[in-house]
Amino acid sequence: MKKLAKIITVFFAVYWLLFAHVSLNFLDETPPFSKVSEDGRYKVVFKSVYPVNPIGVYCLLTKDWAPIYFVLYDSNGGYIGQSSPFACYWPFSSAALVFPGEANTLDKNSFLVLDDEYDGELDISTEKKRWWSILLSPFS
Repeated sequence: MKKLAKIITVFFAVYWLLFAHVSLNFLDETPPFSKVSEDGRYKVVFKSVYPVNPIGVYCLLTKDWAPIYFVLYDSNGGYIGQSSPFACYWPFSSAALVFPGEANTLDKNSFLVLDDEYDGELDISTEKKRWWSILLSPFS
């Protein structure tokens, strides 16, 4: 029984250190801002990063405005994926957002944030979920 308690404690400690800042959506008092693709097939939601763990505090201290992350849904509201929990973005950036299928020369199956600063960490693929999108799917 002690071993199980230690495993559960370690699991929750790792969760809190790595993912709490992007999974505590019940803390948001206002509804998040969202944008729908031109064809209506996708919706991206801009959600707040919470300063409840070291990563969240770092994001808050290094950005001029409250940092955000992106979550991509299909037209039925089904969760597709989200941007990296380790990349903090600020909502008033001038970077262009490209929905899946909107660009001919770029990745046609991904939501793209055209911002070189993050090296693709904000992009969300509709075909291949990244490990954090799989782990965080119950929270979105």
